[in-house]
Amino acid sequence: MKDLDQVTVEAVAQIIEQRYKVSASPSLSFIDPIAVKGFFYRAEVDLPLHLLGPLEQGIPDVVTKILYHINGTPDFRRVLLRLASPIEYGGELHRHEETFRKINQILWAENLGITLNGSKPIIKGLEASEPESTQLVGDPPASQERVQ
Repeated sequence: MKDLDQVTVEAVAQIIEQRYKVSASPSLSFIDPIAVKGFFYRAEVDLPLHLLGPLEQGIPDVVTKILYHINGTPDFRRVLLRLASPIEYGGELHRHEETFRKINQILWAENLGITLNGSKPIIKGLEASEPESTQLVGDPPASQERVQ
């Protein structure tokens, strides 16, 4: 998989962080480090040791740092596929559909998209080894969504 733009990586990190955010009070929230570790484990990503400690301590932006570290690797591809998998959402169809839509909106700018073959997600689109004539997967986000 090709390296993705920094903005794309950060947007994917926000999806993961939102998914595992815990609110301790109306003014205090944090990311559940055990749940995030579980996500990366289910995605079959070996977390780098130098980032595992900060993740367990709940240090901000550690998910972004992990994704920067694996950007362009098969590990990043597995993260995207796991995020797009209905299995990750345990029957919460509305949460899966919302995340699936967000991921595709983010990846559209990279000439990538994720489709489902049954419940199996597949990344499609322009890869480094594909010819320049490869077309975008899916439609661009609606104009009002791009403006916001």
